[in-house]
Amino acid sequence: MTTTLRWPTAWIREQIDQMDWSPAYRNKHLAALRGVLKEAWKLGLLSTDDHQRAVALAPFGGHREPTGQHVPDIVIGRGDKQRRIPVNSSAARRPPPRPHRHAPAVHHARAAAT
Repeated sequence: MTTTLRWPTAWIREQIDQMDWSPAYRNKHLAALRGVLKEAWKLGLLSTDDHQRAVALAPFGGHREPTGQHVPDIVIGRGDKQRRIPVNSSAARRPPPRPHRHAPAVHHARAAAT
């Protein structure tokens, strides 16, 4: 038994669009809606034609900036009068010095000798 149902998917998409969600989260909800419609089609509640029309929803577009924290200009070297190390210099590429692996033992040995 196939009944003709007119799914208000455009209205549901508009409701999702009004939410203050990221584009990816909105598209996740559209995918869930498509899944429900597919199950309704499998159960014979939707004709193939109605199913195809109902799931033909355009995805939400958009761009979201990656999260992070504000870094003041003074930290990144803008706005100060200090000498900056050029990025391509050997000092900028050199890793910081590592402490000697026996440093704590040497310190304790010196402390015990005195």
